[in-house]
This record gives sequence, C-alpha cells and structure tokens, in this order.
Amino acid sequence: MDELQRQFPGPGWGRYRRWLTVGLALLGLALLALVFPWPANHEGRTVRQWLETAAVGDYRERQAAEAAFRALGTRAVPDLIAALQARDTRWTDARAWLARRVLKRQETRLPADETRALAAAALGELGSSAAPAARALVKALGDDQPPVVANSAHALRRIGSGALPAILAGLSASSPPIRCESALLLGGPPFNTEARRWVEAMEKATRDPESRVRAAAVSALAQTRDPRWGRVIESALADPDFSVRYAAAWALGEYGSDTAEPAAALRRALGDPHPRVRIVAARALWRLTGDTNESLAVLEREVLAPNPDYTAALVLRELGPAAAATAPSLLRRLEQETVHRPSRTPSPAALALGQLGPTAVPGLIERLEHPRPEVRVGAAFALRNQGTNAAAAVPKLVELVDHPDAEVRITAVEALGAIGAAARPALPRLRQLAAETGDYLRAAAVNAVEQIEAASSPTAVPRGPDACDHSPAPP
Repeated sequence: MDELQRQFPGPGWGRYRRWLTVGLALLGLALLALVFPWPANHEGRTVRQWLETAAVGDYRERQAAEAAFRALGTRAVPDLIAALQARDTRWTDARAWLARRVLKRQETRLPADETRALAAAALGELGSSAAPAARALVKALGDDQPPVVANSAHALRRIGSGALPAILAGLSASSPPIRCESALLLGGPPFNTEARRWVEAMEKATRDPESRVRAAAVSALAQTRDPRWGRVIESALADPDFSVRYAAAWALGEYGSDTAEPAAALRRALGDPHPRVRIVAARALWRLTGDTNESLAVLEREVLAPNPDYTAALVLRELGPAAAATAPSLLRRLEQETVHRPSRTPSPAALALGQLGPTAVPGLIERLEHPRPEVRVGAAFALRNQGTNAAAAVPKLVELVDHPDAEVRITAVEALGAIGAAARPALPRLRQLAAETGDYLRAAAVNAVEQIEAASSPTAVPRGPDACDHSPAPP
C-alpha cells in the first residue's frame, strides 16, 4: 500500500482505492452470478426444488410438479438442461455447501442419475416448448441409466418435428448407444411420417460397424414400407450378427417387401445357425405366403429341441388353429417346462395350447391328472383360454377345485367360469367357495359363478376364449 501511495501521491489515491474496491466487489458478484445463476421459479420454488418434489412418492406432489413445469414453460428449459447433465462430483458437493452457507439457498441433494431422469421427464411435460433442449436430450440417449434414456426418448417424441435435426445428428454421433437410440426413434412415431428427411441417412446406418445400430436401421427402413429398401432389408438376412438377421426377418414378416425375393431369402433363413432367427423367419414366411407347412415343420422342431427358445411356442400360439397339428409336441413340452407361479406366469406351451382349438382339448384333459401341480395348472390355464371348446373338461376341473395346491384350485375355478353354461354342474361347489374366506380363491369363485350364470341366461351371447387375456404377446 505504501508503494502505491508513493507511485500515486496526492489526495486522489483514496478515490482510486474506493473505485477499485467497488470494481472488485462487482466482479465478485458477477462471478457468483455465473456460478449460481438465479433460477426460474414457480410459486416460490426453483426448478431444482420442483424436481425434488417430483421425486417423492405422493402422486399429488408429482402432479403439482408436472403442473409447475408446464406453467414455467420455456423458462424452465435452461435449468432442466443443466439438471439433465448432472453428475455427482466433488465440485457439486462444494457448490451445494456454498449455496447453503453463503447464499442461504437449499439445493436438491437427489442422486445425479435420478436428477437426470426427472429432468428428462420434465422436458417431456413441456412438449414442443422443450425444442431448445433437443441436442441435450439426444446426448442423454447415451446415458448409462435406462430411466434417463427412456425419459429422454419420450421427451424427444413429445417435442416432435423440432427435435428431428438433433436426432439426425445423433445418427452419426460417435457414441454407438446414441446412434442406436436415434435410429429407433426415427423409425417410430411421430418421426416415421417424415421418413423422406432421414431415409438416406438410415440406409447408411445399415452399414454401421455396430450391429445394434444396423438392426435398428433395418427396422426403421422396414417401417417406411418403401419398396426401394426391400433389397437392403433382404440383404440384412446375411449379416454376420444374429440380431441384424433377426431384425430383417421380423421386418419382412411385419411389413413384407415388394421384391420377388423375400420368400426365397426367408427359406434360406430357416436354416440359420441361431434358433431365434429360424423361428422369426418361419413366422415371416407364414405371414408373407399364407402357407403354414414349411413354418410348422421348423417351429415344431424348435419346440422339441433340448433347450427350446420360448418364442417358438408363442409363434404357434399366433398361428392358432392352423397349428393344431403341433398339439402333441406342445403337450410334451408342457410336461417338461418348469415355471414359477404358473397361474400368473404361464408357460409358453400353455399359452399356445389355449389357442389351438378343440384338437388340443383331449390331451389337456389328460394333463389335469399329471403328478406335477405346475403341469395341471398349465393344462387348466390352456383349457380356460379354450373357453366353450373345453366343455368335456368340466368333471375333471370340478375335482381340481378341492386340490391341495392353491394355484391348481384357482386356475381350475377360472377355467370353469370361462367354459360357461356347460359348467353349471360346478355351481353348487363354486357358490360354497364364493361364501368362504380367502381373497384370491373367493374372488375367482365369485367371478366364475357370475360367468356361468350369465352364459346360462337365454339372452346370453356365446362366450369364447377370454377376450381380456393379458398373457404376453408373441414376439
């Protein structure tokens, strides 16, 4: 200080010192503003605080947070982009400490991965207003946390056309997960309606070094239903990676091709070294040609394999009565399968047998006496889905209503209800069960009594297999 006074003698130094002090103070405030920008707020809460509110278990709090993000609109986007990039580091810990101690502000201490997922979900609530965040959301498609990826993809779909340039850029990103997710997004709604803007880039993606990107690109091109890409999709049946071959076979089964070659290419794929490709090629050939002979031969062979792929039975389920000839093979598989809680997670063979029509019913009735309870449950489940076709099974099902295994009892009761009027002999015992305690069995008995009585009414509409079957759909 003395040295400065010697360099700047006279009374003016005090004035300079005051200005220097003011300048340093302003510089410090500017730095603080850069480090801690004043965030947008709604009802006295910042975006970060609303994210913390969205993380609680109370649905009313979550709804309030969603309403807050919509009310903030574009004002929330910068803070949500910052939250989308959150990482747990020493700097974030120090920043939170400074915010609490210096600025007297409470900052959320949610884990960074949860913060990113919530930020992506909040951007989805903004819809097209979140377009400025499209690039950040595309970058988040490469996140290592599945909820972040799923919420980011949903937000990009909500943004719509405004996100298309960013997703197209993602198709050529250095990160394979981003390229893959970008291809999947472009192949689905709402971006598939603007295929003319991305098909050329997608065709290039079918030659990507990453197999998952090639598979996603093949699926996206197939959904355009553009005959120009038929040969590209068919050529993917010869890809060295099974996931790409699977995607190509599935695409041909779903969307077909306008070239003359798909059936021939699919027949070659029936001999693919991977069972999943063989199965989906058999399905595609059936859907493309309408002929089941070649497909059934492959599918039945897969069902009887030592370590069968479960999708073979699910495709047979999709074929329905056209696959009735495979009933003996499926019954054999039913006896071999081991399923935990078969009444809730039925085996693939049980799912298929329930759709094959009357041909499968005699064999299913025989399996109601199998020594293994899970086989009895599978047979009763299939008979339930057979509906009125299973009328001959009523006596055996009535016996199983008193079986010692709870799942056998419940599934037998449900099957009797689905059979309808032909199950009237079971009504006395079902009414007894409906009056007893025990939540699941009692509820099943009450429902079965109502179904049988409704089907027995003179004005009843004939009831087939349960139209509300929530079993897993085929691949």
